Amino acid sequence: MKVIYKNILFFFIFCNVAISYFGFSQNKNSSFEGTHFLISFMQNEIVIDPRYGGLHLKVFITPSSMADITVTFPPDSQVVFNSVKEGSILTIDVPIKYESFESEMIRKKAIEINSTSPIIVYGFSTQYLPSDGYAAIP
Repeated sequence: MKVIYKNILFFFIFCNVAISYFGFSQNKNSSFEGTHFLISFMQNEIVIDPRYGGLHLKVFITPSSMADITVTFPPDSQVVFNSVKEGSILTIDVPIKYESFESEMIRKKAIEINSTSPIIVYGFSTQYLPSDGYAAIP
């Protein structure tokens, strides 16, 4: 079952990357491309199911040209990826403490992503049965 989810996720990312580069329009830029993103993960389920390792949060980043990418986790932890190649998919495992599950409370859980070239960012949250994904808007 876990392999099926991975295959579906890979297919989804592959199709989006392919469409962004070989799209039908003359303009090959996506409206989801940008150089600055603030992303967050909403609660996936009330209870974290321990089967297949519990909760997994991931960020997928695809640059449209060679890029230096900086990911900042609150409060001030930075991860820098230098010279990420055009069309490659950068996968970042996000610690589960960044899932927002408190209601109507201010928490510093937003992840900041900066790039020297336009990138497309996807968020993915999964556990045993439920999965959720989204394309981030710059």
